[in-house]
Amino acid sequence: MGTYVGHAESQSFSHVKTDLIRRNLSILNDLHKGYDQLIRRWQQRDPLFFYRRRLDLTRYKQDHSLQKSVFLIMHDRAGGILRHVGHRAIHYTTQGYAAFILKPDILENGHTVWRLESILKNEFPNLIIPRSLSSLRYLVQELDCQKIEIHSYIGNGLDNILHITRLGLPYDVYIHDYSWFCPQITLTQKTGLYCGEPGKEGCQACLIENGSKTGESCSITALRKKSATILEQAEQVIAPSHDTAQRLRRYFDIPVNVVPWESIRNVENISFSLPFSRPKRTIGILGAISVEKGFYQILALARFIAQNTLPIEFVLIGYSCDDNALLETGVVKITGNYKEFEIKVFVTACTIDWFFLPSIWPETWSYVLTQIWMTDKPAIVYDIGAPAERIRHAGGGINVPLHMPYSRLAQILYDPGKFQTLTRNDNCASAFFPLSQ
Repeated sequence: MGTYVGHAESQSFSHVKTDLIRRNLSILNDLHKGYDQLIRRWQQRDPLFFYRRRLDLTRYKQDHSLQKSVFLIMHDRAGGILRHVGHRAIHYTTQGYAAFILKPDILENGHTVWRLESILKNEFPNLIIPRSLSSLRYLVQELDCQKIEIHSYIGNGLDNILHITRLGLPYDVYIHDYSWFCPQITLTQKTGLYCGEPGKEGCQACLIENGSKTGESCSITALRKKSATILEQAEQVIAPSHDTAQRLRRYFDIPVNVVPWESIRNVENISFSLPFSRPKRTIGILGAISVEKGFYQILALARFIAQNTLPIEFVLIGYSCDDNALLETGVVKITGNYKEFEIKVFVTACTIDWFFLPSIWPETWSYVLTQIWMTDKPAIVYDIGAPAERIRHAGGGINVPLHMPYSRLAQILYDPGKFQTLTRNDNCASAFFPLSQ
């Protein structure tokens, strides 16, 4: 009849599933010696893999026989890149293309593959190929791919991405981080602080000491040579900020187009408004706070505020790499994971006055800053990277020096309007509330 019946697994006995599976496997192995090993070998061999992929390709062609496609290559990690790639996929869809996101994956049998996902992620679940030039060329032809966007090589293998230059297809490269020339990805030291970009010898010493966070094992020279080949042959290299473009051009003699990831309106109307009825300030922090996102700065600042009994508290809408350490200070509240629509709810419920964005690496864009502005609250940010550039251009906050002492930073968090006074006069640090150090 040509009918296929799919089985949605794990729908029955979900609350006792693990115990039942363990019991039944034991019975099966007693009755049929080596049953579980036979199944494991079958799964590793996966002889039906090619047929499943052919079925998905056939289904796609039946529904999209004349439609051309675009591949958007990214990593398999979390972060703002997924949001931007999603926006790009929607852009191509509205232009009449089928947009596929190509991501690295590892199958149960240990094989490294590329997995293609449409915007409807489960629409064609078997579009999987080995990470090789011939396999990529096959899928390019089958799906009539017209263009490729490279958003990250991380997880894909830089050599595999290098193969794209041999496909004869036009491609653009979008810059989301500094992995093209920095194995640490974020231009930071082990402490999370900005490294200062010390030159090739300094970068190689950092690589030897700290290893690579990109998954690549090559030297600094080899990394930058391979990256140069990819970037130089791209139709366009696109960065979201002038700061990012300037840093990239220090290492590669290429034109870089600056195209902001988003267009935010009316930011100039967002300003600091002192809550005179409340002597205490509630400062918001938003997102997942890792070391390079300013965890140690927040921890030190919170301890300073607690030790000096200052009228400041923090509300972290999100989480950090060590929530317990922050909570132990007694001046930090943490909401945990959140949905984007909940941010404004937390701002109102917690009576947040304004935000502090503690990131200490030169971020390329910062969706977090955008989300802060969407709450109609301003932000205090360190003067580094795209967030600082955006505030200089649009307003909506103030930039403070990256290594500002915590005593002065606490004063600014309490009353941002005193920022200029504090930076002009080091002796006025106790002008707003007494500090005992």
